[in-house]
Amino acid sequence: MPLYLVEQYREKLEKLKGIYLDYGALEQFPHIRVTTRAFAEELASRGIPHTFEVYGGGDHENKIRERIETRVLRFFSEVLSFR
Repeated sequence: MPLYLVEQYREKLEKLKGIYLDYGALEQFPHIRVTTRAFAEELASRGIPHTFEVYGGGDHENKIRERIETRVLRFFSEVLSFR
């Protein structure tokens, strides 16, 4: 449960350029919706850089490839840029 480790690892998390979190609006596991949102809110309250998205039409498995290709790789390309 990363939510409960934010304070313990706060200094290390603050050094990151970003964290990417998402889940599908049709996620069938309620704990994923609840804990991912709570984790994003905890990061935000501490000013830790992150991106959090809820994507439409997605469940736990059906949009993985699309999300990686259209969002996750772009996120890493921007965040890991050394320009």
